[in-house]
Amino acid sequence: MQVEAIRLTPTMGSRKEQLLDFIRAFYAAHGVGPTITEMANALQCARSRIHDAIRKLEREQRIHRVLGKPRGITPISGHEEAIRQLQAIGYIVNPGRMELLAPPPPLLDLDEGGRLKIC
Repeated sequence: MQVEAIRLTPTMGSRKEQLLDFIRAFYAAHGVGPTITEMANALQCARSRIHDAIRKLEREQRIHRVLGKPRGITPISGHEEAIRQLQAIGYIVNPGRMELLAPPPPLLDLDEGGRLKIC
């Protein structure tokens, strides 16, 4: 099955996002990650640009990468992506139990004048 790369669009923001979409589509279609050559051919860019984008995606924890393993680049699961996004907005995740511990919400109240006050 041939997996086509999604064309880079103004809303996509970067080749990194285009590469991530391709890795997800390739993994969904084949059950394994693409090779560097397959990524470079699909995105029609140099292998060095693919390597740079992969390093950035790995640093952002948006992919798994096993060095030295053929097809060792895979997208993170939906569960891991949800945890990553929650951490990005300030939630604390307990890695031992994988439970989400949110900071307590602020208390809201109205003063005598009917204005909102935060306790």
